[in-house]
Amino acid sequence: MNYLNNYGRITLPISIVTMELDSLADLITTKQEMFNHILSKETHFTCWDGLGHEDRFANRRNFTKVLEAIRKVC
Repeated sequence: MNYLNNYGRITLPISIVTMELDSLADLITTKQEMFNHILSKETHFTCWDGLGHEDRFANRRNFTKVLEAIRKVC
């Protein structure tokens, strides 16, 4: 599945989060590709230092960071 093909359908506010140590989704490419294709007028970008792809949900200590990202669009 190519997610990029559907980014142009996103018009709701969106909070994009990348992780510095993510080996699956390069943070620079992710930011560029998403911001260039999403139609939302309200986009927020956050990069979490020192975390990898699964760290945000696998470790409950990061739950407050997840809430912060969500609150940007609430």
